[in-house]
Amino acid sequence: MTELSEPGSRIREFRQPVHFSLSADRGWGQRLQLAATDLKDGVRLWRLIWTLGVSDIKLRYRGSTLGPFWLTISMGVQVAAMGFLYADLFHTDIHTYLPYLTISIVLWG
Repeated sequence: MTELSEPGSRIREFRQPVHFSLSADRGWGQRLQLAATDLKDGVRLWRLIWTLGVSDIKLRYRGSTLGPFWLTISMGVQVAAMGFLYADLFHTDIHTYLPYLTISIVLWG
């Protein structure tokens, strides 16, 4: 254990210095700049985001026969059932109502 904490060990070579900037709030300009920086840093880590998302879906539905497609199938059944029922109840055309319902359910989920 002592060999890992020595100054010339390999673990210390991979550590990057951490920089913190503490300042007062300067308004919306600073907030938008921080948000843009955060989004830019997130885009750089797209491989990590993709790997975490795929592994989450695989782990969540590993006992299911349908696997990760269960999300898509259940969403499709819900949209179809609600679409036909609500189109009949509201006396609207299913062809014009179904796209709005689908987009709203997907965005809500």
